[in-house]
Amino acid sequence: MGSALKPYTAIADLAGFLLEDSYVLDIHATPGQLDFRTDFVLTPEHGAYRGPRSGEQHDYRRGCLSFLQVTHLTWAEQGLPPAVDARGEKDYGTFDSFEWADHRYVVVGSFGSIDVRAGIVRAQLADEAS
Repeated sequence: MGSALKPYTAIADLAGFLLEDSYVLDIHATPGQLDFRTDFVLTPEHGAYRGPRSGEQHDYRRGCLSFLQVTHLTWAEQGLPPAVDARGEKDYGTFDSFEWADHRYVVVGSFGSIDVRAGIVRAQLADEAS
């Protein structure tokens, strides 16, 4: 690839998200698209930030991290089965790392290691869905 990988924080659409503390609830790959259904942690820099709810450490918001116009996807070390919380929801853990360069994205967590080439990366909160 030639270029050094950069942190996800250098992607404008991911400004205001703290992925290291965000929970992956589901992963769905289809031809041309990869989606992570996520309980995102928002930082005060995010326009929708409201602050943590009572009893929570962060401002958690449901949403989706999507890779669009996918031309290549490799999913290795698919990790452990998801944990199931008290409400019966699956939890694949948090994002351990997310780095990128030149439309190549490497996302690692308990779910394994995903190396994807995509034209667009988009993070969208559920209440913003169109």
